[in-house]
Amino acid sequence: MTGKTSQYDIVVAGGGMVGATAAVLLAKSGFSVALIESRQPGLFDPDASVGLRVSAISQGSASILEQAGAWQLVEASRHCPYLRMHIEDGAGSAGLDFEAPVFGMEKLGTIVENELVCAALWQVLQSTPGLVIHCPARVASFEQEAGGVLASLDDGSNIKTSLLVAADGAYSALGKIAGIGQDSWHYNQKGLVCVVEKQQRNPGVAWQRFLPGGPLAFLPLDDGSSSIVWTLPAEEADRKLRLSDEAFLEELGAASDGWLG
Repeated sequence: MTGKTSQYDIVVAGGGMVGATAAVLLAKSGFSVALIESRQPGLFDPDASVGLRVSAISQGSASILEQAGAWQLVEASRHCPYLRMHIEDGAGSAGLDFEAPVFGMEKLGTIVENELVCAALWQVLQSTPGLVIHCPARVASFEQEAGGVLASLDDGSNIKTSLLVAADGAYSALGKIAGIGQDSWHYNQKGLVCVVEKQQRNPGVAWQRFLPGGPLAFLPLDDGSSSIVWTLPAEEADRKLRLSDEAFLEELGAASDGWLG
């Protein structure tokens, strides 16, 4: 390896929601930390259209993000708490309702755009003592030594560390470099996502219906609309994507049995 070598207690490869959270909390715990990421997320624009990738953040996960200092930034922007979760099947059986007050909770969780969570975490990353960001950069290779790991980045720099954390996604490039194998298989299903409005506002309910082809979920957004995730057989999902807006909404309305109009 050539080039300058830096040394840190821990190196985290991957600056998404998981990697960024881990890096901040490790640095706040007193470790010297380096975060390696190929692309820095942009600033979150609350006036832009709602992103297609949203997450239901549980109270436990919100607590972790709060410890990192990011949840406060999320709550100051666009988000939607939900107090009730409704689950039913498509056979007309009675549904199940989970309500926050029954469990002594203020809310069951919060629907947040992934883009907002990442933007908040990066705002914290850039002001956390003991944390250095290498971006844009990737781990090109690494060697295990008696005292830890010596990693080579694609920007020409080298890093020595006691612990190298692979947080670079489901198809981790770092995992492949390490020779960690994966078993995977296809369920012949796809998740169709979009943002929709009903005649009535979503009152802050996470609604899910189990259908023969897979579940359909409506997740509440702060403007009263819903982010849907419709799990379908792959061919059926592709067919629906080819429909006109009017035809798609008609099928969506039938599948949700007119919930909220």
